[in-house]
Amino acid sequence: MGKQSRAGRKSRSRSWLSSLAPEHRIALLSVLVAGFTALVAALPAYLALGGGSGRDDGSKAKPVPSLKATAGGFPSFTCQGISRAIGCTMTKWPPGIYMTRNSFPDIKTIPNCHANYEQFLSWIAHNGGVPVGTSGTTITLKPIKGSTVNIKDVVISSTRTAPPKGIVLACAGGAEENVAARIELDQQKPRVTYYCGQDGQECKGPPHTISYPDTLTMDIVGDTQQHFVEWRAWVQLSVNGSRYLLDLGPSVVSSLPEGCPRYDSDGTNKVWKQEAQGDARCKP
Repeated sequence: MGKQSRAGRKSRSRSWLSSLAPEHRIALLSVLVAGFTALVAALPAYLALGGGSGRDDGSKAKPVPSLKATAGGFPSFTCQGISRAIGCTMTKWPPGIYMTRNSFPDIKTIPNCHANYEQFLSWIAHNGGVPVGTSGTTITLKPIKGSTVNIKDVVISSTRTAPPKGIVLACAGGAEENVAARIELDQQKPRVTYYCGQDGQECKGPPHTISYPDTLTMDIVGDTQQHFVEWRAWVQLSVNGSRYLLDLGPSVVSSLPEGCPRYDSDGTNKVWKQEAQGDARCKP
């Protein structure tokens, strides 16, 4: 009985198709072919986005930018995310002064920066220490063969609050040689000043173009004299016409706290020396 039913359905289908006028059958066939063609054309894009699979193999791993990170319509990437388009490395810019945010530890427990700089930075990172005055990021861009990179602009997002209290720790140093963009973070809308050339003269700034085999190293730093600032910068750039927003990651910086104890590192003896005792303006 099942076979008869299927045969009946096939017969009715043939009868329905044969009842159509020739021009209607041609139109129906055209619609079916067009739909199948569109489905085949869309299949690669669907698979490239990870469709049909619960596995994340990284092919769709594009960071979701925040609202601030979409300025100009540029997608947001880290150095790792654009490594196929351009050689890119990123390190935190080394300031010369730090402070212990809202803490007053025994100075003897703090590693001296001249004795072991890496150990000092590790202590700062694990004890809420922050740069004072200036913080930022150094980036190095190297186009791959056949690529041209055009740097468009620097986009800033920041939040300002009252500066914290704590011990000030001063180490000699703080690179200034490659500063390409300096951001005034005390303004409600941070202002970017650009510097160009080996002499670091103030200039109009981007656009700036580099091509293979050139390499560009630039420091992008933010300054404050009045606040504690959490900020983030993105560099707008294009590689062979494809646009990117290079995410430099979060940064923090504090103005110099008034009346707080200060210790300077003695580079010769590799010990901390107290330069200011602090007063009532900086109470624990």
